[in-house]
Amino acid sequence: MRSPLLNSNTLFFNDFFLGQAPSFRIHVQHVEQLYAEYQAQGVIHPNGQLATKPWGTQEFAILDPAGVCVTFYEPVAQRPAVHP
Repeated sequence: MRSPLLNSNTLFFNDFFLGQAPSFRIHVQHVEQLYAEYQAQGVIHPNGQLATKPWGTQEFAILDPAGVCVTFYEPVAQRPAVHP
C-alpha cells in the first residue's frame, strides 16, 4: 500500500518496489544546455541520451552516486497545425 507524504514539493512513497529501483523526474528549462554540461562530466546514463519522446518531452537521464535514476525533461514546444 502506498502512503504518499508531500514535503517541500517532494513526493515520497513508502513502497517496496520504489525502494528497489528509485527514480524521479525533474522539469527543467534549457534541457539541451544542461545535457551538454552533464555530458562533459561523463555522467549520462548509457541508455539516457538526450531524445525527444513520443509523449512530448525532450529528456535525458543520469544515475546519481546512490544509483538513483534522475531524468531531466522539458516539454517540446507545440507546433501550430498546418492546414492545406
